[in-house]
Amino acid sequence: MRGCDFTILFAAFVIGCGSPQYQPTSAGGPLDHIATPHTTPFDIRVFAKPGKAGKTTQIDLLIEVDIPEGSYVISALSEHDYLGSFKVTWQDSTISPEGSLVEFPFSILGWEPFDQVYTLMLVESTTVRQSWNLPNGTGPFSGQVSFVLEPECVLYALDFTIEKQPGGWSSTNGLVHRINPQ
Repeated sequence: MRGCDFTILFAAFVIGCGSPQYQPTSAGGPLDHIATPHTTPFDIRVFAKPGKAGKTTQIDLLIEVDIPEGSYVISALSEHDYLGSFKVTWQDSTISPEGSLVEFPFSILGWEPFDQVYTLMLVESTTVRQSWNLPNGTGPFSGQVSFVLEPECVLYALDFTIEKQPGGWSSTNGLVHRINPQ
């Protein structure tokens, strides 16, 4: 993300996120050790499976996102252009999506209070699947899953790496972390 993008993203948070901070009702969870009073513990997991055979190497990227109760994430399928919607980015700009992104369970139409519109939201633990065309080779390929968890209005990310192994594709996930504009 370029410095200008960070500034725009930070301005969007300051202007658009005015709701009270979400307070978790109970402690505990897989990431409790990094939680603060203004964050909700949750987890993201990334898996890669072989995709369709073709001109390029293709993988199906499966991302499991645990959405905390009372929270939501703007879906990547939203018709509105939100900077903090669910997104996958790659360090290698030649990696491109193939086909449609699929969510299960499907995102629901929900009221987004900051812009006062109805938009698609992930409101429960969801698996997001997307096929990607990879450049020649077997990796490693590094990427990041990011989104704003509402109503906290906090940008979170998970760094991951996938690589072709003799038995299939392997993935390595980092820890879910906040991205704080500087």
